[in-house]
Amino acid sequence: MRVSEAKWIRGALKGIDGPILNLGSSTKTFREDLKPHIDREVFSPLRADGVEVVHADMKQAPGVDLVGDITDPVYQEQLVARHFRAILVSNLLEHVRDPGIVADACRRILPEGGLICVTGPYRYPYHADPIDTMYRPTPEEFASLFKGELVVGEIIDGGTLRDDVRSLPHYLAQSGWRILNWPRRPKAARARASALTYLFRPFEISCAVIRIGTSGVS
Repeated sequence: MRVSEAKWIRGALKGIDGPILNLGSSTKTFREDLKPHIDREVFSPLRADGVEVVHADMKQAPGVDLVGDITDPVYQEQLVARHFRAILVSNLLEHVRDPGIVADACRRILPEGGLICVTGPYRYPYHADPIDTMYRPTPEEFASLFKGELVVGEIIDGGTLRDDVRSLPHYLAQSGWRILNWPRRPKAARARASALTYLFRPFEISCAVIRIGTSGVS
């Protein structure tokens, strides 16, 4: 999640009294230490406002409140019982084989009028976690995927790779080594080669808030 993306999400979730499901949350260490802007911009303000946020992921780790597979009907029923008002789906859909299955599950979990705040890469390098399908939708395509009303949608500037690099010479040298090591670690080599194309041109992030019009999946 980019800093500008986190700030956008903060604004999008403002006023929602919860509870909110953070789907594909990753760990407390990821949100607070590796990417501290995520907690600073998104979750700390929600805590200050007294909004309940439930972090859900497939891996059990500190900071994950609910562990399960969103496509599992039994797990879906557990989530329905929590009466979530909104779901945050951030940088998840490019890492699943079928985004439509995830979108349908989110619709089942939310009541009529529930909100989905979804963000993901629009112009962004390949980044496998563990896969990257290169799904790069517009806000309108997000709304179509979730079969809901696009309340607000925007493609925002995510900064450049240069913003993230402390030492450009070191990064370029490391990149050369990774690319030359393609036969042994093809995913890492592809990711680095793709990232280099964004050294000076901006990342673009697709952001949307979608209102679910009817309960369940038609």
